[in-house]
Amino acid sequence: LVENPTVAGTEPIFIDHDPRLFSSILNFLRDGRTPIPDNIKDVDELRKEAQYFNLTPLIDFIDSEEQRGPPFFRGDNVVWRDHNFQRALLKCGWRFDGTTDESAKPLCFMARSDEVKNCGLCGTSSDSFESNYRTLFELPRNATFAVGHVKKVYRDSCCVDVTFAMFNYLYHIPAKMLQLVGDGYTTAEDE
Repeated sequence: LVENPTVAGTEPIFIDHDPRLFSSILNFLRDGRTPIPDNIKDVDELRKEAQYFNLTPLIDFIDSEEQRGPPFFRGDNVVWRDHNFQRALLKCGWRFDGTTDESAKPLCFMARSDEVKNCGLCGTSSDSFESNYRTLFELPRNATFAVGHVKKVYRDSCCVDVTFAMFNYLYHIPAKMLQLVGDGYTTAEDE
């Protein structure tokens, strides 16, 4: 069926496989791309599904997308995986309804104050930053579409310090919310 999609059979097709990631397979067959799962276990499972269905282009797509996202290195150029922060945070398991434990929150989501706070992911303390540090909620809206520049990488690349475009502010961000700038990505300055 995948090899010859023009042949429309009238017989039903029975696929004896776990349906959990099947929507990702269908999305890829329809669009030529699909969102990559957030955790490594699901990425590996999606790769196994692609192998099961003999979808080499999907395997290549997964490999190429994995090359684009963490770990990062100092000097890398990055963009947001999702420009909607609330949706991105929900994907990461952080909620705004008060159910997320304060100690588990990344530093960039905590309001700035005189009180010293620690990042729930990497343990970095807010007192280690200079005065140009900002939280994501202070990020200018147009900076969400700008290319960021990685200034520092923490621990096992769980968090990175990034500056965006012409803004001289530093943002401490969970690496899984960012991806490397791809070949097809252009900025307003490039046009």
